[in-house]
Amino acid sequence: MSGSVQHHLKTFRLITALSLALIALLSVTSLLTLAHRAQTHGRDARLIDVSGRERMLSQRIALTTLELTRASTPTARDLLRAQLDTDIARMADAHARLTDAHSDLYPNGTRDADLNAVYNAESTLSAKVTAFLQAARTVARTTGPVRDDTDEVRTILAARDGPLLPALDAAVTVHALRIEAKFRQFTTLASTLLGLTLVLLALIGFGVLTPLMRRYARAAAALTQERNFARQVMASMGQGLALAGPDGRYRYVNPAFADLLGCAPEALLGQRPSAILMEHADVPHEGRLEVTLRGPGGHPIPVLLTSVPHDWPDGTGHIMVITDLTERHAAESAIRTRERLYRTLAANFPDGALLLFGHDLRHTIVDGQGLGAVGLRKENLEGRTLQEALPPAIAALLDGPYRAALRGEECQQDITALERTFVMHTVPVRDEHGSVLAGMAIVQDVTERRAAEAARERTAAYTAALLDVTRLSETDLAPEDVAAQALQIVACSADVDWAGVIMFEGDYAHTTTAWSAPTVSEPFRDMATQGLMRGQGRIWDVMDAGTPLFMDDYLSAPGTYPPFITEGVRSAAWVPLTTMGAQRFMFTAARMHHPRPWDTQDQALFNAVARTVQLSLERRAHVNALRDAALTDVLTGLRNRRAFEQDLEVELDRAARHKYSVGVLLVDLDGLKVLNDAEGHERGDALLVTFARQLRQQLRLEDGVYRLGGDEYAAILVHADEYGQPSLERRLRAAVNGTRAAGFPGMDASAGLAFAPREERHMSALLRRADERMYAQKEQHRAQRRAARSEPAS
Repeated sequence: MSGSVQHHLKTFRLITALSLALIALLSVTSLLTLAHRAQTHGRDARLIDVSGRERMLSQRIALTTLELTRASTPTARDLLRAQLDTDIARMADAHARLTDAHSDLYPNGTRDADLNAVYNAESTLSAKVTAFLQAARTVARTTGPVRDDTDEVRTILAARDGPLLPALDAAVTVHALRIEAKFRQFTTLASTLLGLTLVLLALIGFGVLTPLMRRYARAAAALTQERNFARQVMASMGQGLALAGPDGRYRYVNPAFADLLGCAPEALLGQRPSAILMEHADVPHEGRLEVTLRGPGGHPIPVLLTSVPHDWPDGTGHIMVITDLTERHAAESAIRTRERLYRTLAANFPDGALLLFGHDLRHTIVDGQGLGAVGLRKENLEGRTLQEALPPAIAALLDGPYRAALRGEECQQDITALERTFVMHTVPVRDEHGSVLAGMAIVQDVTERRAAEAARERTAAYTAALLDVTRLSETDLAPEDVAAQALQIVACSADVDWAGVIMFEGDYAHTTTAWSAPTVSEPFRDMATQGLMRGQGRIWDVMDAGTPLFMDDYLSAPGTYPPFITEGVRSAAWVPLTTMGAQRFMFTAARMHHPRPWDTQDQALFNAVARTVQLSLERRAHVNALRDAALTDVLTGLRNRRAFEQDLEVELDRAARHKYSVGVLLVDLDGLKVLNDAEGHERGDALLVTFARQLRQQLRLEDGVYRLGGDEYAAILVHADEYGQPSLERRLRAAVNGTRAAGFPGMDASAGLAFAPREERHMSALLRRADERMYAQKEQHRAQRRAARSEPAS
């Protein structure tokens, strides 16, 4: 019995030990399994966290890029670029962790097949993320303002609304679904282990169960949190998102998709996509398709449907991302309408052409009634860039204005081709927000208009030149100076390289340069201004004929001067001007280096200037003659009283400035009245003329001699003073004696002298003193004559 008891006791102990060992083994196995599952769930939680962060960072990068295109100040752009750099680095780091199979997100460097299909290096998602980040880095490195029409900005914004975001959303959805599946597996395993553990641990109490329950609660809470986060991400998406099971019915619909259709998400659950499509279409398990959905009230809604496969526990379904294309279609319709308008305008554009081009300088619309005038065809330009459609020289000329238009600037310039002149006006084409969509070039043929403008300008220049020449007649210039200045005015207006004035005196001619362009050589100017004797050169024939000669081609004309041809003379002109006394004048002009014919306007200008100069000089000569006549005594040829008073006032002022003396001589003839009464006035006039000549001969050349009227004479004696008075009296007596010897023995003269500034400073006082002395001498002569008559009587 005792052996049996011992045997049973031994057996009981063995069973107890085995039971404890089994419980211990089961407990350890359960703990290890739960710890492994908890660790896996933790990694999955980090995986979905990183995936969700990658999606949100892509949205932030797109939003920051859009704000950067609208930033108006450098400070704002710098802040946005800094934020963009940070988000790019964070998104790149998140994607690198997701795609690296050896990162801390995957256990033992391995990952599930569905994750491997999403995140391997050759996957579509990796290519899209790489392209998105590359475009974002390019935008971040851009200096200055960022335009929303660049390829990088378009890539970012398109990725935000197009393929990238649905792919990221699909990846997040895969994580969320994977977590839900693992959560269910974990729950099942945990319940099984928990039941078994409770039975086995009932023998040893709850000392081991309580810690396991706590760990389970924490793991379950973490999984629930991650699942809720994934659902929140899907619900907050701006695009529509739907999950369909293997039967094609919706198992999940986010609010954005339901709002697009105008219903609640619950109303769509269990429906097939065909129930909301307006036309029959097979929704692919993978790919993109544009379809039309039935919106509120049956209103059609164009959408882009992007579908990717998804494994459910009961089979393969798909995840669908729905993008509303309503705004895109409206924009495309507006673009097509605008294109039709541009084509209509271009086709009916008069006297020119209209060209529309894009940012790549490629022509999109080309037309116009004047397009053929420049040798171009519509089909040779549309669809081609400047460099592809035009010669390099023309393309280089238009490249700058084209690019200026695409920068938002207007530009205008003249283009000469095929002997025609065109004006090209390039302007930017903007959208309703002010962004530059394209550039437009308006080309018009302005050949006739420019020719008319040039003719008007030339006529105005010629008219102004004639007016300037006419004003020369109002100056006191010498005739040769008037001619030279007139020719200089004409040369500046008539496209002349060299012009000169030829002065003829007898059989000798001398040329003076009036105008010379910088391109005219010094040897030519020296040759052109050499003196010529009669018979040398063509100028003598032209002057004798009195007819202008215009030579259009100096090279082929007979009798030309070879050295002139060597120096570049190609066209020449000679225009006889006028005769001023013994002098004769001629205009001569030359056009150098290449023939430029003298047209009718040129010839008319030279002839008109010649006539104007001749008339002005003749008029001035006539005016001078009248002025001289007004200041000249007709009988004697001496200057008269008015001239005496003017000259004396001028001479007294000059003497005061230069500190020299001036003498005034007043003379009165004695016996003129007796001669007139006895022999007649003709005899008296002869006396006046004879005495004037004798007085002029006796005085110095610098002394002025005047007849004041009647029998009165005067003289202005320059640099004369009282010390020279005896000499002056002898000269006056010589003039009287000369007159007596000329047939007037009974004549005599009384004179009075006065000097300034020694005796008087003012003209009136000076004349008064000279007059008093003259009459004093006249009384002496009378007394002498009375005494002479009384002596014979006594």
